[in-house]
Amino acid sequence: MYHGLFQHNKCEAKEMEELVAKAIDMDPQYTGSVNWRSGSHEPGSDIVVGSTKLSIKSGSIRKDILTVSGNRLTKARGDFNVINSLLKSYVSDVVICLVYTEIDGVYKVVYVDSSVFLYPSEAKCWLPAMSKKSGSISSYTWSPDNGLVVKVTPAMSWQVWWHIPIAICRVGPSIPTRK
Repeated sequence: MYHGLFQHNKCEAKEMEELVAKAIDMDPQYTGSVNWRSGSHEPGSDIVVGSTKLSIKSGSIRKDILTVSGNRLTKARGDFNVINSLLKSYVSDVVICLVYTEIDGVYKVVYVDSSVFLYPSEAKCWLPAMSKKSGSISSYTWSPDNGLVVKVTPAMSWQVWWHIPIAICRVGPSIPTRK
């Protein structure tokens, strides 16, 4: 529907959330049980369907790795015990990633279950990465055994980035944007 109106613009986060919420609400099984608030920048879930919490994200796929950005963790003030706690509290039951491929004109739908998002119990588990250019810490990284790589970047207001192997995700249908 979006690309019928705006053929040359990629769907942005707010529109994505609303379209997904409306699509779920159109299903007779879920009509009336979809809770979504426009313009909410609250961390965590974007849509709640019954008791299931969903987060809607855009992302990119390169070399079978899904890259998705998440919340800014500025309020933790660099305290990784707080960052660990915040990341654990923000986990939704399912993250639905819509990955736009301009060449094909499709959105690939990738589902990431909450069990994928593993975080350390201690601050010392995060490894600093030094910037070659400035010599300062450019990010902190955590990598659990499932292949997930979590990066927190101080220069970007402590934003979290997930690098998720497609092999630990569920890949859904592709949604074409052109006819």
